Amino acid sequence: MPRRIIAFLALVIGIIAIVLGIAIGTISHHVSYRHVEEARIIHYLTIPDETHQSVSIQLANDQTLYALPLSNFTPSIDGKQLFKAGYIYASFYYDIGLKIHIDVLADTGTHLVGDAYNIVSITFSDGTGNQKVFNSQGYIRHPQGYDDNTWPPGLITIGVGVLLVIVGVILFMRKERTRLSNNITGTPGNPLYIP
Repeated sequence: MPRRIIAFLALVIGIIAIVLGIAIGTISHHVSYRHVEEARIIHYLTIPDETHQSVSIQLANDQTLYALPLSNFTPSIDGKQLFKAGYIYASFYYDIGLKIHIDVLADTGTHLVGDAYNIVSITFSDGTGNQKVFNSQGYIRHPQGYDDNTWPPGLITIGVGVLLVIVGVILFMRKERTRLSNNITGTPGNPLYIP
């Protein structure tokens, strides 16, 4: 492959990598949680997927939908056993920046559709003071929220892009220098002639 094409590809890929690195870095954000006070659970529906490991929750007097990814919690949550034992109230924390779209139709005809906030910590209650607390791994590690910093991989991508741009420029300059040196003619003692 000619050096000019390699140089051009290095420049283009390098510029794309720089832009991609900036895009990766700028999606950094702070993950924050919001608390929902205890209320009666009116809907607790399994979200249909391959594993049936998520549940959609809706509380009384609240039109907001919430998603409970069961596999993220310690200890594991068994909603049927909790409800049989009378734990029909819940309070929880959810990630204010993370929503998933749900569309759940229950056998009873209840249809929940819309964007649901992701629950990270939930406390089930029986209304008499007995509680069962379940926390996600992310909430256990960062109960006050955390900064999701994507700049390190972004900076690595930018660095690779800068290196590719430098290689492309060097290859272009070497090609140009070679072309110019081939056009210089002259003899010792006579002035050089550059066409």
